[in-house]
Amino acid sequence: MGKNLATDLKILEEMVTQLPAYMSSEVMFWNLYTAGMPMLTLGGCFMRQHRLLALVDLLDVDEKMRLQTAVTALTEILASKTVRVEQKLTEEIFIRTRQFGEYLKELQEEDGDTRTGYGTAVESRLIIEILVDKLGKRPYQLDSSIPNRIDSLDTLLKMRWQPDDFIWSPTWTKAYPSDQFWWLYGQPYR
Repeated sequence: MGKNLATDLKILEEMVTQLPAYMSSEVMFWNLYTAGMPMLTLGGCFMRQHRLLALVDLLDVDEKMRLQTAVTALTEILASKTVRVEQKLTEEIFIRTRQFGEYLKELQEEDGDTRTGYGTAVESRLIIEILVDKLGKRPYQLDSSIPNRIDSLDTLLKMRWQPDDFIWSPTWTKAYPSDQFWWLYGQPYR
């Protein structure tokens, strides 16, 4: 398994371990207190789960078992907290759309290389997509204002869009087909 996938699996396992405490908290970004680990959010969990499941063929037998254990635990933890999960997912979408919107606004005002930081900023757009997918399935319900917010962001991005190669590690390409995740295949220009 590639380094990126090994890191994703380790992060997902740690996030799932701390998920019960996170779900009981009022914070959106939970510090994992482990060197090199990102903040825990449901979006971060689901993003990694999505990638790992899409690329499961690249995992060895032990890694596949570890992934299945993490996915099962994630599902079980969230199953009894439907209302709380929906609240956290919706709140995270609003935060992430605001973050990505601020990045796009900075692009319009920036004098230098507008591509700086896109690879990091676009993670918010990716997580938005994954959270919308989750909220679009039972037992959850997607807030009706969210699709319009996303369309507005995408319109701003398309005004400066330059298609190109996949922006992240080639290992992840199979997890993100260009027809659905077009904003991972290029960068904004000035």
